[in-house]
Amino acid sequence: MAIATMPLPPLATGDAQFLDRCLRMLTTLPRRKDDEVTGKLRVRAYELAIGTYPKSALEFLVAEALRTCRFFPSTSECVEILGRWERNDEALRSRRSAELAVRREQQARFDEAMRRLAAEASDQSEIDALPERWKRMAETYGYLWREEDGSYVLRSARSRQLPEPVQRAEPSCGMCQDIRRVLTLEGVEADCPSCVSIQEIAA
Repeated sequence: MAIATMPLPPLATGDAQFLDRCLRMLTTLPRRKDDEVTGKLRVRAYELAIGTYPKSALEFLVAEALRTCRFFPSTSECVEILGRWERNDEALRSRRSAELAVRREQQARFDEAMRRLAAEASDQSEIDALPERWKRMAETYGYLWREEDGSYVLRSARSRQLPEPVQRAEPSCGMCQDIRRVLTLEGVEADCPSCVSIQEIAA
């Protein structure tokens, strides 16, 4: 876990002699001849443009330039090539491996938590201890219910807490639904004839 969060150590940078060797290797590519003064100025220009890059980046530059350039690359071309370089040393590979292990562990813990919620095997203390993001996802999966105060409970427990629905008796009169008043065809309110008949029978 610590390796996954530690900053990467800086890479070794090339000194003036290392840069000079790199530039000498690039002289196999055609370029305009320099006099002594121009040659020194050219070396200084490349020091300012690319002298602070790590050794591995400069080695990448030489290999790419020899492979792809028809002429000795300018400083801007060197910077463009260096933009394609990617760090790939042992420290970076170790951190990536650690990050992958952390992600796998977190995924395994998440899967186990969702499995327990789906099986209704988690108690309230376990639910309260889950990360908020996991609770929201469990809600979307239908395992948890979010209460008005922001807490989460098992959806099945929430269902058991709800009051039983009130069962209403079916109305005895299918015409007026026990209201005992109906509208005639003329739109006039009148006594329900079915209810009147029932009363007459009862009398």
